[in-house]
Amino acid sequence: MKKNNDLENINFHELTEEGIIDALNSNREQGLRENQVLNLFEKYGYNEIPRKKGSLLKAILPQVFDYVIIILLICAVILLIFSFIDESVSITSSLLIFGVVILNSWFVIAQLYRAEKSLEKLQQLTAHKAIVIREGKKTEIQAKELVPGDIVILNEGDYIPADIRIIENINIFTDESSLTGESLPVEKTTKPLKIVDPNLSELKNIALNGTMLVKGNGKGIVIRTGVDTFLGKIASGIKEMSLKEVPLQRKMKQMGRMLGFIVVLIVVILFIMQISTMAINATLTLAGVGNRLYQMVSLVVAAVPWNFPLIITLVLLRGIINMAKRNVIVRKLASIESLGRISVVCSDKTGTITKNEMTIKAIWFDNKIYSVEGIGYEPVGNIIHNDKIVDPLKNEYFKKLLLSGLLNVNASLIEEDGKYKISGDPTEGCLIVLAKKSGLNLEHIKKFEFKKELPFDSKRMLMSKVFQNDKNDIILFIKGSVENLVDRSSNIYMEDKIVNLNQNLKDEILNNNRKLNSQAYRTLGIGYKLMDKIPEKLESDRVENQIIFLGIVGMIDPPKENVNIAVNTCKDANIKPIMITGDAKETAKSIAEEVGIYEEGDMVVEGRELQDLSYNKYNEVSVFSRVSPEDKTIIIEGFQKSGNLIAMTGDGINDAAALEMADTGVSMGSGTDVAKNASDIVITDDNFSTIIDGIKQGRGIFNNIRKCVMFQLVNNFAELAIMVFFIIFFGVTLKIIINGTEIYLWDVFNPTQLFVFYLTTHTFPILALILDPYDKNIMKLPPRDPKEGIISKNVIIQLILQVLSMGVVVCITFYFANITSVYYTSSEPLIANYYHSRAQTMAFITLFLAETWNVFNVRTNKESIFSNYLSNWILIGLISLNYLILLFLLLSNFGQNLLSFVLINPLDWLLCFALSFLVLVVLELYKYILRKKSPYF
Repeated sequence: MKKNNDLENINFHELTEEGIIDALNSNREQGLRENQVLNLFEKYGYNEIPRKKGSLLKAILPQVFDYVIIILLICAVILLIFSFIDESVSITSSLLIFGVVILNSWFVIAQLYRAEKSLEKLQQLTAHKAIVIREGKKTEIQAKELVPGDIVILNEGDYIPADIRIIENINIFTDESSLTGESLPVEKTTKPLKIVDPNLSELKNIALNGTMLVKGNGKGIVIRTGVDTFLGKIASGIKEMSLKEVPLQRKMKQMGRMLGFIVVLIVVILFIMQISTMAINATLTLAGVGNRLYQMVSLVVAAVPWNFPLIITLVLLRGIINMAKRNVIVRKLASIESLGRISVVCSDKTGTITKNEMTIKAIWFDNKIYSVEGIGYEPVGNIIHNDKIVDPLKNEYFKKLLLSGLLNVNASLIEEDGKYKISGDPTEGCLIVLAKKSGLNLEHIKKFEFKKELPFDSKRMLMSKVFQNDKNDIILFIKGSVENLVDRSSNIYMEDKIVNLNQNLKDEILNNNRKLNSQAYRTLGIGYKLMDKIPEKLESDRVENQIIFLGIVGMIDPPKENVNIAVNTCKDANIKPIMITGDAKETAKSIAEEVGIYEEGDMVVEGRELQDLSYNKYNEVSVFSRVSPEDKTIIIEGFQKSGNLIAMTGDGINDAAALEMADTGVSMGSGTDVAKNASDIVITDDNFSTIIDGIKQGRGIFNNIRKCVMFQLVNNFAELAIMVFFIIFFGVTLKIIINGTEIYLWDVFNPTQLFVFYLTTHTFPILALILDPYDKNIMKLPPRDPKEGIISKNVIIQLILQVLSMGVVVCITFYFANITSVYYTSSEPLIANYYHSRAQTMAFITLFLAETWNVFNVRTNKESIFSNYLSNWILIGLISLNYLILLFLLLSNFGQNLLSFVLINPLDWLLCFALSFLVLVVLELYKYILRKKSPYF
């Protein structure tokens, strides 16, 4: 962003509209020309405030030098010191630990960098946009592409992306609390203000960058961008968003630290016990102390779950990226955890369940039903009555009905590359399309001059605009709820004349309206009123009465593709789908039934009935009709009080409270910035199916985190338990000395072997688990209990069973293979060393294979591992790599010398395989019992 002072000295608040447009060389109707935009962009640069990014070093240090990592570094330093004191302690071990820490640090740095870059891309997907007029056309652009002089269309719910002088004001109010601290919305004006050196709160004719348009609509002209705006002067250098820890990450980091502390405490106690035993038996030597220290430090490296934070970060990162590819943008990372627990999904109908391409298909006028050809926004199609094409413009009052739909709107029909789309409310957009289908064009519009507007209000459910035509007639056009409009009407066009609207005719209108609603049509009543003069202020009670009722338009919004599938998936997962709409009860029920949300016996509740709906009845409701945004908070409270976790969709400014209140707030990509800021996730394609896919992703992310954590804990605890068992029950009393090196015969694994476990079975499988495909039946599970954490009761039972089974088979393998070495301790130390090496080799193979079975075990909760063992080919590949490494270490001279392995016979291999396989059998039996006990898995 370039700093320019040429606009600094212009007091835009004092200028008239003409003066501002002249100063900025713009045009109210045509906007800027393309060459002007390029020149201004070259001069002022992007409309953005330079962000002060957090220090990469500050982001890395807490991750690299975590409490558990510091333990490893201390261990490495201790080994390094002893390697210079005692020749039996190899310097290679300390260098290996330093290498592991460096490798982990590099991995953390790489992932943090990738995470920040991914976050930047996700932020771009939800970047603010603006509708501008350039070269006479309305165009949607990125807000950062605005330049001074741009004419901007302002709509309710918009984020104000620059300092904008108001030049057209229809009841505009902005929320300036973020800048001025003023909690109430500020009413805006177009009038020049003669104020010397005003403060921000006095700039009533300027919409300030960073504020929200909470009510009304209009136009404005950009006067300052980027650092030249008032916000830019205040906020330059605001820190950029970063990938912050979520509660789940914090919990897992705390658990990792706690377990690390426990492991270190156990190892310290074991070390003291061994040194004490050696001292009692008068065998304490510096070499012995060094040997035991080497062994215990190696055990700390293998047993401490020091990469928990990294695992969680990787799984979350992968999940966020996958969700973004599926049009789900995660704004608040904590929502990922809550997504998997959702039991109720409340979704707006329009644009989420349906396509949001409203199309008028029926018109009730003069007590006749007319059909309209065409689908979507392309203005092509005829108006038909009794299978004949009708020219509606030949009837003065039919023409008024169509004109009302064309003039009494704030939306616009835009053609881009031969395709049509609506800017604004789709309901208004289809009225424009209908008018154009009938033959109304710009020449008809030019005869009417806009004067005033009474915006749509969700309580009265009406909208009115006042125009003056070329004959100086003052006409109020009105549209809205058929019921409400009938109540405010006194006359109706019927049988070629205006007649009094008596009760019989009112009943006739409402009866026809119900017929249209029962056919899934959303209906709007349209009317008009001639006025004596233009009122100074439009007030509903004074002007929206004595209306001449013209007719009803019936529109449909067809369901999106695959919504039925998503609804069925929802129900299979024991998630209750709820449709919320402003439509009438009959219309809402018909559409909900079509997509499978409504079933026979379900309740359909109108917004006005919510106060009388008891909490125990909420689970019987599948459709809420005639709902206002304010009603959503009541609905959320009702479901939460009835024991549900709820996801609520919203796109309007009035939905913000509901989105904040819901367990997971879901805003639409096409929604207002206020709604997006209040939500947890943004659905960029506004599709109900995407919401369900988001829930699936949330469940999958949680499951993959659980798999990784469980795999890590089983391996670490199994190795710790095996070592602890032999140290406590066999101690350090039995040793031999080979070539000056003390060898303790009841050491199950030597330090180098423990390092190899970390570098193979601890590392490669977990990388595959991070990328593990989500269970194909994941959406057939009920939602998780809100109180259930990563380590659930079932997880603890499986963890204990696996650790015990792995520990038992390895201890049995080592004990019976090593017992022979005891007999040769005194007489033949070389033979004793051979049998000890053979026992270590067999124990290593057994544990290596058992830890491999462990990775398959943790992939399923209750299902057999054989149900999906081939679904992750990355896992198969990495396990195969592990086996190749094992064979290389066992069969090569390098591996045998490094790890003190010896060649074993085929019978020994078979014994190792059979014993390790028992671990799998134990867990398969447990899962079989669970499946018999519960149908869910």
